[in-house]
Amino acid sequence: MNTARWGSMNTADREEAIQCPCQCGIQNVEHVLTGECEYILVYLDEMIETVDCVLCSETEAAQSRWMAAQNVEEKVGAIVGMETRGVSADALGEVASALKLLVRRSESALRTVNKAGESWPVDSLAVWAPDGGGPQIEL
Repeated sequence: MNTARWGSMNTADREEAIQCPCQCGIQNVEHVLTGECEYILVYLDEMIETVDCVLCSETEAAQSRWMAAQNVEEKVGAIVGMETRGVSADALGEVASALKLLVRRSESALRTVNKAGESWPVDSLAVWAPDGGGPQIEL
């Protein structure tokens, strides 16, 4: 946490502060990129759809790990660790653009959610995003 309050917080307060407002875990890279976070899921889905379309025209060898992935976490692992041999330069460029867009949108969404969380009491977040209904603001 990069706030002045962090230094004065006890352990319990720090544990509460690092929880994602979606209430599904600590807001870290693993949480965001495994599809647990409702604030990021739509961006992950868009990235997966884009990569699906891009790789469908590539060789079977180039897309095998991607196609074998069964969930969001495996899809992210497959694309980040993608074997680039046999993948066209155009496809790699589109994949890179999809990943860059995912990161930019994720950062923007989480920055907005975190800023709201800092200014409102924690209990108010349940009103802001009730029952997993997703963010109630325009990002």
